[in-house]
Amino acid sequence: MIYRRNGLIFQSFQIEGWGEFKIARILPIGEDRWGAYRSIYDTEWERLISSVSEEALELALLGFPRRLLDCGVREAKGCIKLLEIDPICSDIKTCPSAKSALCTLKAYGKKEFPDCFTKNGLSETQRNLLSAWLDGYSVVVSSDS
Repeated sequence: MIYRRNGLIFQSFQIEGWGEFKIARILPIGEDRWGAYRSIYDTEWERLISSVSEEALELALLGFPRRLLDCGVREAKGCIKLLEIDPICSDIKTCPSAKSALCTLKAYGKKEFPDCFTKNGLSETQRNLLSAWLDGYSVVVSSDS
C-alpha cells in the first residue's frame, strides 16, 4: 500500500520472517530532499530520521529489503522514546476518557494506548512526524540529492 499525506509518502510491505514493514518517506521538493520538512533539518529531530538511498527503497518495494534494513532505519517506537518533549497528552485535563497511566508517550505500544493522543506546542512538521511514528511508520529521507 502506498499513499501520500502531509509531505510524506507512506509505504508498507511484507518482509518474509519479519512481517509488515512501514516506511514514511519525506517527499522531496525539487532538489531539496527535505521538502516540507526543511524546518527540522539540523535540529534534534533530524537525528531521528534515517537517511536511505532511493535504490534501497525501490529494492524493498520489489521484495528485496536487505539493503534497506542494512541502512539502520530507526523503528517508530525507538524514535518516540528518544523524543525530548513532555510525554503527557495535551488534552489529559479535559478528555472524558483520559487515564493518567495511558495518556503518555511512555505507554506507546501498549494495547490500551489511546488513538486520540495529541501534543500541543509542536510545529506542524513535528506533529506530522509524531503522527507517523504513532502509526508505526519509520520515517526516512532520501540520501540521494
